[in-house]
Amino acid sequence: MKATFVTKYLKTPEGGQMFFRFWKGKKTSPVLIFLHGLGSHSLRLLEMAEFFRRHSFNIYAFDLSGFGKSQAYKGHIDKFDTYINETLAMLKLTESEIPSVPKFLVCEDMGGVIGINFSKYYQDYFDGMILLSPLVAFHMDVSLQKKLETAFNTLFNKFNTYDAPITNEMLTRDYKMQKLVQSDELDVKVITGTFYFALQNAMKECMKNARKLELPVLLLQGDEDAIVNQNSVFEFFNRLGSVEKHIQILKGFYHALAIDKDRDIVFNIMLQWLIHRLYILNEFGRIE
Repeated sequence: MKATFVTKYLKTPEGGQMFFRFWKGKKTSPVLIFLHGLGSHSLRLLEMAEFFRRHSFNIYAFDLSGFGKSQAYKGHIDKFDTYINETLAMLKLTESEIPSVPKFLVCEDMGGVIGINFSKYYQDYFDGMILLSPLVAFHMDVSLQKKLETAFNTLFNKFNTYDAPITNEMLTRDYKMQKLVQSDELDVKVITGTFYFALQNAMKECMKNARKLELPVLLLQGDEDAIVNQNSVFEFFNRLGSVEKHIQILKGFYHALAIDKDRDIVFNIMLQWLIHRLYILNEFGRIE
């Protein structure tokens, strides 16, 4: 597939360099800001971005600190607020380049944790959020002993790394995509203990913040997801304060919906939801 994006760096609020990709649509068309998942990066969302570019959307997708081509220690952040600040920087950039058009967050996996916590503060700047298998809780348990060992080791070296307990086979049923992830030099397969505890705290905050979110939300979840705790996903959705919320469980789908088999189904569900939201905005304006 021929890529139709440009790549740039944006200086972060903390002084780093944040790498991002931009797919140009029509100047007056809506903006989608993609937030990738744990271990992933913006190029992993290429096929989804190309799909929406063909429907005239403008797409911004950036590599979060610790991942992809962003200039930071791989698999590490000191605090989760780093991601809130980076998302805000990207939002400000999109508004300066394509002002006064509807804007939506599209968040997968850990990106969902970022989007949810970010929206607690900045939901008035968006017209909706799409969550793809949001990582509100792990399906896999980490033993108390392992947590204590990690916490102890982190006290002496915050850059100690640990293998992320996720295999390529958990992500997608698409064998070609499994091989692609396996050979992907940008894929980060380790995280630091500091990162792990920052993420765990942010995941807990998702549940606390759910009732404060009033922006429209579409949540898509595969029923064969081995990474996310699906009971927690349902609990989060039921807590959402938004009246404009919709959840769809995708039969047979794994975790990484953007690269799973039959992903065109996912893309089209997203597109129809976006078209509906844009129709409502056009007819009634933003509903406060």
